[in-house]
Amino acid sequence: MAHGIQISPGNTIKTLTNQTALECGIQCLKDTTCQCFSYNKSSETCAFKSKRCKRTSVDFTNILYNKIAENEVTCYPLNCGEIRVSHSSEPSSCKQYCKDNTNCDFYNYKDEACHLFNEDSCDITDPDKLNSPLEYRCIPNPIFSDEMKRTGPKLRKIIDTEDATCIKMNTSTSFNLRIPWPSLSPTLNLNNTAFKVNITGKNLKQCIRINEGIHGSGSGILAFVPFTEQVVPTFEGKFYGCDLIFGDDSTVCTYTCSFNDKILQAVHIKAFAVDEDDMEICSYKITN
Repeated sequence: MAHGIQISPGNTIKTLTNQTALECGIQCLKDTTCQCFSYNKSSETCAFKSKRCKRTSVDFTNILYNKIAENEVTCYPLNCGEIRVSHSSEPSSCKQYCKDNTNCDFYNYKDEACHLFNEDSCDITDPDKLNSPLEYRCIPNPIFSDEMKRTGPKLRKIIDTEDATCIKMNTSTSFNLRIPWPSLSPTLNLNNTAFKVNITGKNLKQCIRINEGIHGSGSGILAFVPFTEQVVPTFEGKFYGCDLIFGDDSTVCTYTCSFNDKILQAVHIKAFAVDEDDMEICSYKITN
């Protein structure tokens, strides 16, 4: 949620009392009609709004939070120059507009307009651009630890959901995939406290149980989720493993990941290959 901005158009669709800002944020994420909420710290009250907030001035009595979390969209607190602006009344269309534009690597929706950016102006390794308190830039896809562009050789194969297009693993191939906001997937019931990650492939070697470690050759695959909140999308930090509920150590590994009353920011899929024995990862799917 982007915070510290003022003036919210649209109707108030819900009011909650005796809440922290974090609790309000979780409930707004679960409500598909909530695009923004105002929070009054003194009264511990939040009001959900049906449209995005517009920035004018800062009022620390009533802080407004824009909803930017979206399933399989990777967002950074980042400030960089845009390449194109297209006016649009719906935030949901902005993601597709970026996907359809070959020069677009990042996007954001602000002031009822879709803003597009490319990686030349949006360097996430630049500390002067990263961690902007009021700005954000989003990539319309999951990311690998070493690949962010959806047209990259690995992302292109893994996000197409086709079992026929697979990533061949070997000792020189890295596979560390971060899938953002899995619990906001449109296929999930938001009242559930867990989801499944189904991974398909060929010669997967081993569906790793995190509490048992890696056996045999050392090759295999596992799923895990962040233990703490991630302010910036990252592959570092503390994580806990998802539970393996089915796997044949060859073509499918299915894990269940619990999140209780939280909204998980990401689920990671990581694979290890220590030989050249034709291990392939073809697709993943998140389900109830």
